[in-house]
Amino acid sequence: MSEAVPVVPRPVREAPGEGVFALSNAVRVAVADDPALVGAGTVWADALSRQGGGDVGLVVGTDRGDGVVQLVLDEALPADGAYRLVVAPRRVTVTAGSTDGLAPALATVRQRLRRGPGGVAELPVGEVEDAPHHGWRGLEVRGPWSALGLRSLCLLVDVLALYKLDVLGLPLRGPEGWRLRLRGTDAPAGALGPGEWTSLVAYADVRGVAVVPGLVVPAGPEGPRRPADALGAVLAELVPMSPAAFVHLRAAGTGADPAGGAAARVAEAATAVVSAGRLPLVAPQPVGTGLPEGTLLLLDTLTAGQDARAAAVAAAREGTGVVLGRGPAPAAGG
Repeated sequence: MSEAVPVVPRPVREAPGEGVFALSNAVRVAVADDPALVGAGTVWADALSRQGGGDVGLVVGTDRGDGVVQLVLDEALPADGAYRLVVAPRRVTVTAGSTDGLAPALATVRQRLRRGPGGVAELPVGEVEDAPHHGWRGLEVRGPWSALGLRSLCLLVDVLALYKLDVLGLPLRGPEGWRLRLRGTDAPAGALGPGEWTSLVAYADVRGVAVVPGLVVPAGPEGPRRPADALGAVLAELVPMSPAAFVHLRAAGTGADPAGGAAARVAEAATAVVSAGRLPLVAPQPVGTGLPEGTLLLLDTLTAGQDARAAAVAAAREGTGVVLGRGPAPAAGG
């Protein structure tokens, strides 16, 4: 019997078997004639070709022959990213409740691949069943990420997908200015263009990673009186090219605000985000702030004070979702 191969994070169930599935040039990925499955199958074929060193093709339809990696959707499985991987010596079957489960399944396959005799990539025979333990598993890049360029950002997405992280947070403005060129912004040279942003979002989406944009809520005295007015034009351009469900909002200039001023501005901006068809992700706010329904709270466990922690606990008791983060304090304006 084959030994269990370490996978990060550890799957819910693993059952090692005997033998291996060899990733030879005759291997192909088979999917049903469905646009979402074809997109996922293309990613699978590309990833297995790159890591396996062979030429893995894509077949649209059922292929009952040997050397097939068949991707199947089954409504009996949860649609939250759950999947079942069955590896036999002659074929591999991947079953998921939705296409959301195919990305973590691919990550498991990629982590389990090993080089066998003659340098042929091999996948140990066995079964794996898994589902996400957390509903939000992500990374936020708070530095000047646009300087990395599109290619490096896509490589970052590949790393996130390999370890089943499904959110990439990118604040759109930092101390150096806007990191994405939008109409009416002071984006410096090196900022990502709208076409590059769209390419990054699409690349991430088919790999199970949602790119969540971050916006700064303008300060009271120095900024517009109504944050919704300041953000409205940005959201009108940003939302059509950002399919992620959430927009991350961070208040600026809170140190000079009157009591409660920042919370009121965040609530107004959050309402603008909902009006634009997305849901806001914000730091915990005082009870009674008036955040719209569907708001998700982000609690930085490294920097949050006692008031923020208490607000997050109170909100969670009322049924509000809370994401736990850990990272350095953001730079001013970032």
